[in-house]
Amino acid sequence: MNTLFETERLVIRPMVPDDAPFVFQLFNTPTWLQFIGDRNVNSLADARNYLVTGPLKSYIDYGYGAWLVELKANNEPIGMCGVFRRAYLEQPDLGYALMPAYEGQGYALEMAAAALTYCFYQLGIPELLAIVSEANTRSVRLLEKMGFDFKKTIEPPGEGRTIMLFGAKPRPYAVDKFHLDQLIHSFFKVFTNTQNTLPEVAMIYRLCIPEAVVIKNSGPQPEVNNLDQFVEPRYQILTDGILTEFREEEVAEKTQIFGNIAQRFSTYHKSGVLQGEPFSTTGMITFQFIKIQGSWKISALAWDDEREGITVAGSYNNESAAG
Repeated sequence: MNTLFETERLVIRPMVPDDAPFVFQLFNTPTWLQFIGDRNVNSLADARNYLVTGPLKSYIDYGYGAWLVELKANNEPIGMCGVFRRAYLEQPDLGYALMPAYEGQGYALEMAAAALTYCFYQLGIPELLAIVSEANTRSVRLLEKMGFDFKKTIEPPGEGRTIMLFGAKPRPYAVDKFHLDQLIHSFFKVFTNTQNTLPEVAMIYRLCIPEAVVIKNSGPQPEVNNLDQFVEPRYQILTDGILTEFREEEVAEKTQIFGNIAQRFSTYHKSGVLQGEPFSTTGMITFQFIKIQGSWKISALAWDDEREGITVAGSYNNESAAG
């Protein structure tokens, strides 16, 4: 099926009539009924009718509508997000919902922020609204995190309830910052090998430009590598049992963006088991980015660890190991 856009973990695509079983299930979850309301989808026939008269018609009339959200790993549907036209609102509004099993894992922000970017920069929508129940504090926080501002409370015609109305306009810095956050989140996952998982080292080539420069500067002399020189020895020690249960994560950052270039100074923490000995340490890493055809890539990075001997994605030489 056609993909509209992707995130690190998700694929967002148009809905089709065969999605009726999932729509029936989603519309009758407790969270949907509590915060969105009963849409009288009480059978598969009702769900199919909703799709035909709702999203599929909206695609034709407006070029957008509700879209299906699937896990990239296995194409399992987990929710929906998209843009809606309502007679009582002056602008289209952003909506999203998840199956309960996938709440609290960052998927809502990931899919909603990506949809926001798609609407602003692919569809050219000048402003997006969002409506939310006052009791739905989680969604309120999510909207605020994406740059939505509270406008007022309104009473939708015929619904007998008061809801909060938010609005957002394109903010290039906020959108770029979101994508840089996602890129760095992926970078720090590249070398993870916890619970016997294989490190996803091939991802580094998708995150960086081919000419990227990687510098380790935690010893007496800097080590300057290209991507292949960087990846190959790290993959070896992460798969031959020398370094196990390894993971690292960013714990603080400062990002500066100017047009099509950006830089980020990150504090990171990492831990693992090196030759049977547990370790844990921190360090600092600086990233340089460039935007190519609307997509951010790492052009260079350099790091220094809190202490010599254990370095981020550093090579193994009988004294050091990597992340």
